[in-house]
Amino acid sequence: MILIILVSLVHCPTLHNDFQEFWDDQWAITNNPYILNPTWENMNILFTTFYNGQYAPLNVLYYLGIHQLFGFNPAIFHLFSLLFHLLNVYLVYLIVYKLIKQLKKASSENANKIYAFLVALIFGIHPLQVESVAWVSASKVLLYSTFYLLSILLYIRYLRSRNLFLIMGVFFLYTISIGFKEQGIVLPLTLILLDFSYNRLSLRIGSISPFLKAIGEKIPFFLIALSYWIFSSQFDVGNLRLEDGYPLPQRILFGTESLMDYLFRFLAPINLYYYYPFPNNQFQSFMDIQIVLDFVLVLAILGYFIKQYYTANRILVFAFLFFTINIFLVLHVIPIPRTVLTADRYIYMAIIGPSLATICILDSMITKQFSQSSLIKIWIATITFMALGLRTFIRTIDWKDSKSLKMSTLYHKYEQPTENRKGIKPI
Repeated sequence: MILIILVSLVHCPTLHNDFQEFWDDQWAITNNPYILNPTWENMNILFTTFYNGQYAPLNVLYYLGIHQLFGFNPAIFHLFSLLFHLLNVYLVYLIVYKLIKQLKKASSENANKIYAFLVALIFGIHPLQVESVAWVSASKVLLYSTFYLLSILLYIRYLRSRNLFLIMGVFFLYTISIGFKEQGIVLPLTLILLDFSYNRLSLRIGSISPFLKAIGEKIPFFLIALSYWIFSSQFDVGNLRLEDGYPLPQRILFGTESLMDYLFRFLAPINLYYYYPFPNNQFQSFMDIQIVLDFVLVLAILGYFIKQYYTANRILVFAFLFFTINIFLVLHVIPIPRTVLTADRYIYMAIIGPSLATICILDSMITKQFSQSSLIKIWIATITFMALGLRTFIRTIDWKDSKSLKMSTLYHKYEQPTENRKGIKPI
């Protein structure tokens, strides 16, 4: 209850926000033909084609339901976004609590709950989450995440009971998640990560059968992912742009730059904007000092987590792999068309990884430095979360309407022109 109240207080200004009429809400919601004219013919088109470069039919039905009951009342749309974010916060708490019990079996029950509370609180009030909560058009992020998290929670139950109906439920939730947003497509990799965490992927002598069973269970999930890619490629959305896209060296540079941008914004969320475009120059040099620094930092981070693997720090290994799996699609290494270099909404799910790693590392560092560490931990946590909460509270006000959003971005390097952006579709 305390967790929900704290997250609600931080995000409550969104309830007074308007639609972003110059930032996609106009075509996604208020002028959406499937909402304004919900005929059976339109519903058939909705589920069999892409609308403005996106396939999110269940999200459109979500908008349609709210509109049928309350009309185009922005406060109601924002209220539902906040409610789904609160539900996701609670689901993160449950998942992390169960994971900590599995990965850190020596810890006490109270310690497990504190870990889960702190990770869920970071997930709930971090400034990077504002875009997904305060922007109605980003509700697809919240909704796909809800069913993604429910899939994880149900799969953890399956790992304990091996009830066939539970894995069928996971599969059903997976298909719903993709129906809200394509980022849910990576769930099978997250399930394999859970198998690894629950020691199902051991290749020791005599244990090959459980390994094959664990991998075999994911075949239907991968078939759904493949089917979605084939379907999307028919509309020139899922095609890999190898000919007219950036060359592989450029995409690798974009990937390292994007990865470090996300991590730096997580650690220091001070320069947050609604648009982060690709650089104007067509090719960044491998000798660029920022690129070199990004590469060095990525390699250092990778080396650190490899070391944690060999020292059996299973929490940090899980955190790193979870983040990598859920952010990889938007790092541009795979040439899937995107209109922005990075976006705060893309890290909504993946932020669980660095949140878990942060709590684990800080707990270890503070415990080593202070023998009587309880009071120190409380003070550090209080100051940190107050700073995050205040930054998020202010950031939600930036999203009040299109004018305030553009003013918050004025004069910085990502400044966008003032005309309507409906020709550019976020993914």
